[in-house]
Amino acid sequence: MSISYSIDSVLDLSYTEENIKYVLSSGMEQGFVYLEDESRKVLSISHVIQKILFDSENIVNHITTKFKDTIFFIWFFKTENNLLIFSIGSFGYRWDKEFNNGVRQYTIDFARYIYLILQVCRNITLLELCTVGDEIENIIYDESACITAMLDIADFDSQKLEYISDGKLSVRSFLVNIIQNGFIVEDNLLEQNIEIYVHEYYEKLKKNSPLYLYVKKDNIPFKIEIKPDIQGYDLVSIYPLARYFMKKGYGSEKEKINIAFYIQRLLELCENFAIYELKTYF
Repeated sequence: MSISYSIDSVLDLSYTEENIKYVLSSGMEQGFVYLEDESRKVLSISHVIQKILFDSENIVNHITTKFKDTIFFIWFFKTENNLLIFSIGSFGYRWDKEFNNGVRQYTIDFARYIYLILQVCRNITLLELCTVGDEIENIIYDESACITAMLDIADFDSQKLEYISDGKLSVRSFLVNIIQNGFIVEDNLLEQNIEIYVHEYYEKLKKNSPLYLYVKKDNIPFKIEIKPDIQGYDLVSIYPLARYFMKKGYGSEKEKINIAFYIQRLLELCENFAIYELKTYF
């Protein structure tokens, strides 16, 4: 059975023709090409709007979209509060990646698609983002104010000796990602003593104990949590520690927390790990 993937984002915009047009225009600026399903004829934004809002035969309400070497559907929905949901999914010529770290070595490159959504919505305040893959069910997340990615970091079972080095390699990869992406760790000694920290953090995770790191980037503080999940996965989360990094985007009436900033930090932390799911909780 094939796996269906999608990414849903809730924007701080009302569900209106004007705002849908704004998102479509932003996508076109990035290089999106909107196509007729059968003929693959290129559609103008006015034709896309007509199809989405006024074409009664377009029951599924999707637009086939080509971007570089990938194809996907775009949907626009609305929340109960009439906020605009911008979704992409049903990926054709899908961006997959061979990952260097973790258990899963080859699968969809969710991070690349998430970065694409963030770029399209760069001038819009993002309220929520969630990836969906029907291979994963009944995952229990911590619904505190955080952003969480679900991975398979390594097999930390101490009885399986052949996997111990892989676990240490994964822990080391997280710490290298922190250093290379310009995160400032609280004690500022990580780079000089990385192997000491690898051993210490690996021992914690092997005992199913959560790992906490307090870091900054662009002078914005946040907490990183890495912990094994009771269902066999690993959850990597970022918790904002000061909500003064705000963003007032197109159409927003008030400044709100810049969720896109924290999503980017989580993607940097998880570089070269296969992300099964990513969710925001605010």
